[in-house]
Amino acid sequence: MTDAAAPLIFHIGYPKTATTFLQHQIFSNPALGLALGGGNLSRAHLFDKLVLDDGYQFDAAATAQILRDLEAPQRAAGLTPIWSD
Repeated sequence: MTDAAAPLIFHIGYPKTATTFLQHQIFSNPALGLALGGGNLSRAHLFDKLVLDDGYQFDAAATAQILRDLEAPQRAAGLTPIWSD
């Protein structure tokens, strides 16, 4: 499914709540139909592309396009992308 309205999951884990385990064992498991949104560099993409020095500079359309581009390989494989940090 490549529709922009296709399912997308954001997971924000508190420290010491098994986020790394979830990322490695569940969220990146194609057998469950899931994949990290940016592949193995998912977390790096979040910080590199989405965390801004100036919170007033957020551009929703640009952010949506960045996510679509990074998720394209996972969506092409029929997987639901998960962004987790």
